[in-house]
Amino acid sequence: MHRSAIPLALLLTACFAVSADAQTRSVSDIRSVTWYNGYTSMLESGDVDRFKQDLATMEANGFNSVWLVVLWQDIEPVTLPEAQPDEVKLARLDAFMDAAAERGFSVIFPLGYFGKGWAPEGIPEDLIDFWMLNDTLWDAYTGFVNRLVRRYADREDVLWLLYTENMQPGLPVGNDDDVAKESFRAYCRRLDNDIAVWNARWKSDYASFDEIGMDDGRFKDGANRWTDHWRWIAEIMRVRFGPLAAQMKTAPGWSGRVGYHDGPLITLDWAKGATPIPDENPYDFLSLTAYMRTDSQEASMEDNRAAYARYRERYPEMPLMIGEVGVPTDVHDEDTQTSYLSEVVTFCADKGMGVNIWMWRDFESTDLEQRSFGLLNKDGSPKPALAALRAILTDTEADE
Repeated sequence: MHRSAIPLALLLTACFAVSADAQTRSVSDIRSVTWYNGYTSMLESGDVDRFKQDLATMEANGFNSVWLVVLWQDIEPVTLPEAQPDEVKLARLDAFMDAAAERGFSVIFPLGYFGKGWAPEGIPEDLIDFWMLNDTLWDAYTGFVNRLVRRYADREDVLWLLYTENMQPGLPVGNDDDVAKESFRAYCRRLDNDIAVWNARWKSDYASFDEIGMDDGRFKDGANRWTDHWRWIAEIMRVRFGPLAAQMKTAPGWSGRVGYHDGPLITLDWAKGATPIPDENPYDFLSLTAYMRTDSQEASMEDNRAAYARYRERYPEMPLMIGEVGVPTDVHDEDTQTSYLSEVVTFCADKGMGVNIWMWRDFESTDLEQRSFGLLNKDGSPKPALAALRAILTDTEADE
């Protein structure tokens, strides 16, 4: 591993034109990076001055958009029995949003940062893994989303994201949740009400649907059981998120866009053709993940090309972006980060896709992977990938 010798100050000396202002920027023109403080909430510190400085540096390096990490509990620390918004943090969020707008940046705003240890009060911890199956919790979430969307509905520079990760019910491994079992059993019955069909598919010995468990060890065909788990997940995402996306667009003054961001269902094709996207598609764009999934850059790029082909075959007219791509340098190395990110960003430009890099700066943590995705080190010095991406991104803007 090595460190770039280029002082960060020198990277600010050049000003590069943004390809379009934030109000008219197409998804294909999105060149974004995630601004993430690690395990410290951006709304807790409210460090807008640092954010503004980072935006200036991002722009100087060819970026025109920023992905924000905002937790549900930041905005509504209590959600049940009645939502209690944190007005101080909402005012701080306004300041972050205004700073991005003043810089001409689009904002990518995911609506799924929620889980055990970082959920609003009022949500029982034992329900968090399966909250989408609970109507009361779902109503609390949709209330949060709609209140937040109404606050920024007239902003054309905001791309909202609904997505699979952290939102879907828990994996079958070690899962014996009664609500999940009933939901999965009902899903199977809707597809085929003959238990013999499922026994043949899973090589199992269930006497009735009421015996089906999530991780009961009674199925010998784990591959088909895994596929059916993710097909069930796809249906839940489709039924829950589809109407919510349509509802978001009814906010007074709506000018934004809403997309769906996926990793396992379409991108990795774990659902084998099943989709979280409704037939009457409410989304304005689709977003996929492209992390290095193996130690092989070539194999990871083959995965990316296959995923792109899948999306194009199924949704030929939908704007696409790679919403998450990154390489942790404490797991791989800086040369691998530089090479892989350069290849993915070039691939996006060639295919007319937007891209978001995870993430801007490293942070303190004992988690080697999560802490080291940054294009900058913890001290703010650039890693070699930043200069490589700057060359690609600014060259792309010149071509446009």
